[in-house]
Amino acid sequence: MSMMLPPDHNHAPKPDHNHETWAAFYKNDEEAQAALKKATDKISETHLIVSAKVTFTAKFHDGNIYKIDIYKAPKK
Repeated sequence: MSMMLPPDHNHAPKPDHNHETWAAFYKNDEEAQAALKKATDKISETHLIVSAKVTFTAKFHDGNIYKIDIYKAPKK
């Protein structure tokens, strides 16, 4: 294979529309859990929640950075 050929994009991973993830800044764990509950309540109106969790990522000045992961499935 020559280094001059463009990459083959046919082997790229397919997007997973049933997984939502983002990072957010909250003062403490209680605020992060409240945000997770609010997000899952909103998503559960149209989807089934398979898994939802908040993970502490880093301490930042006067608060913390958290990663939020939600796996969902379509309601039938």
